Amino acid sequence: MRNEYRLVISTTDTFQEKWGIRLTRLNVLVALGAFFLIILALSWVVISFTPIREFMPGTTNTSISQQVVGNALRADSLHREVELWSNYLSNLRTIFRGEAPESYTIVSSDTAAAQREEERPALSVEDSLLRAHMEQDLKLSLTPGKGKDELSAILRNLYPPARGQVSNGFDASTRHYATDIVSKPETPICAIADGTVVMAMWSSEEGYVIAIQHGAGLLSIFKHNKQLLKKVGDPVHRADAVATMGNTGTLTTGPHLHFELWHDGRPLNAEDYIAF
Repeated sequence: MRNEYRLVISTTDTFQEKWGIRLTRLNVLVALGAFFLIILALSWVVISFTPIREFMPGTTNTSISQQVVGNALRADSLHREVELWSNYLSNLRTIFRGEAPESYTIVSSDTAAAQREEERPALSVEDSLLRAHMEQDLKLSLTPGKGKDELSAILRNLYPPARGQVSNGFDASTRHYATDIVSKPETPICAIADGTVVMAMWSSEEGYVIAIQHGAGLLSIFKHNKQLLKKVGDPVHRADAVATMGNTGTLTTGPHLHFELWHDGRPLNAEDYIAF
């Protein structure tokens, strides 16, 4: 393997040497091995970091996958719309013939709420104790009131916790003591006034919940958050981000903020003081 050989390039007429090199079989094998390794490395780089990898078996394009999912969802929505229009036109034809159309059941918000109430899972002992503890905390004011003037000053300067569409307002008759605001997921949720975080917890029904005690016995509560940014005992200032909007808990059907405003154990309608 180490015997030396000479590779020479010469002219055919005079046999004058133009170029020559000494070689051994070992050198030739090493050179060939290095050449093939370089070719393999370059091939791997080209396949891994260029669009050529999309043509390799077993690989998929992320953008194409997203388009496929989006097209499937749009096709499903179109199919549903076509079915609705077909039923609508069928009923119109039936009415024009003087016959009774097919009956449809319109589910009202009360019926939907009753269905959700029936489908709600049974509460465990821990959830029941936690719910009772929360209700007891809401009935008590954690700081004594300091007069109507201070409360009026705070209420006049409340900062909107989130900007969005009010999907469900305050209704004491149905025991909905909150304002539901719909906005983009992970929208920052802000403190309405200066205060201190008195509750930051997780509940199976209400998801991530945070409550802030303000002056003059005012308490604000934010439910169904995706993430809490403050802990119990943290001081907060007006417009500070305390959480992000989410869809946690069983008592929610989409990303929104369930915002409650309480004063000395009495619920207040937040829309009377805040323009969402």
